[in-house]
Amino acid sequence: MKRLNTLSLAFALLFVFGSGNAQPIIPIDIWLVQGDLVEVKRILPGGIDEGPAGANQSWDFSNISIDTTDPDFFWEALDPATTAEASSFSDADIAVYIPPRGDLVYYRTVGETVESVGMVTAPIDSIGFPSLVIPYDDAELSGTFPLEYDKSVGPESFSGSYTLDYDSIPFALDFERFGTSSCNCDAYGTLTLPNGTWDDVLRCRWDLMATDSSSFSKSVTHSWSYLWYEADTKLWLFAIYYNEMLEPISGPISKQVFYNENAIMVANEEVATTSFEIFPNPIMSGQDLQLVFPESLSGNLQLFTALGQLVQEETIAISADTPFQWPLSETLPAGLYTLRLQSADQQMMQKILIQTSR
Repeated sequence: MKRLNTLSLAFALLFVFGSGNAQPIIPIDIWLVQGDLVEVKRILPGGIDEGPAGANQSWDFSNISIDTTDPDFFWEALDPATTAEASSFSDADIAVYIPPRGDLVYYRTVGETVESVGMVTAPIDSIGFPSLVIPYDDAELSGTFPLEYDKSVGPESFSGSYTLDYDSIPFALDFERFGTSSCNCDAYGTLTLPNGTWDDVLRCRWDLMATDSSSFSKSVTHSWSYLWYEADTKLWLFAIYYNEMLEPISGPISKQVFYNENAIMVANEEVATTSFEIFPNPIMSGQDLQLVFPESLSGNLQLFTALGQLVQEETIAISADTPFQWPLSETLPAGLYTLRLQSADQQMMQKILIQTSR
């Protein structure tokens, strides 16, 4: 829970270890559902590490340096049926858009277990590398709830297959992907970030070993991450991701660090995802966008690219159920955008498809 300025005696009695943190129990409610949109920031990784395991830890990341070369990113839980490759993931209940590359990872929830049933990787346009559609016939473990301190799961196996059809290769290659995933929740305590301090935070380490094998090649990678969870906050609060190639050659360890900027509260999810009407959608660049909000309010209206780059904004005041015209820039390139209104006590978001008039 996020720390308040004062603690009543009754609240203090909830702590099990004197003035320390209670052992947190993280419910499945933190997991994403269709419509969730979580804003995260990438952090410069230098000097940041996960720290020791154990009880009553204190993690202070309040002075972390934001990577100002990056825009904000939005992790979004989509309806799988609305995605281009929906037929390959018929048993998924959400498709999560993960920036900055723009991969889509498909998940299903069975009871209190979350599994990945595959992914669609984004193309790498700079080298002409295509998008890959990778369905799993044996799903990858992504979470067994509730998460608790000193609880381990796995390793659990997963497997799937895909085809690589790359212009630089004279023929298509069929690949098998297989590996294991595991989780160990090894620490809990107090976490401080630039946007607040949280007590009763649980840290879990996730490990993924993956092999991609064809008749001509084989690669093995090890990915591991440390994720900090809090029972009332969607997704995670803080994340450190590591990745290392083991075969065909041993590569350097890469590292990425993120924190959850808007920290959507589970109990207040309906406020964070309040909707409004926009039309026309799709719309041509340079045209006036019509917006109708369910209540009178004022705030900052912002337009973001799919990678989270802010491309247009305006401070507005609007009346309930009254169309508001917002001229779109003629220079906006075609693509999928996120429109956000941030007021004093809530945010509203919608997706918009902009087409070019040139």
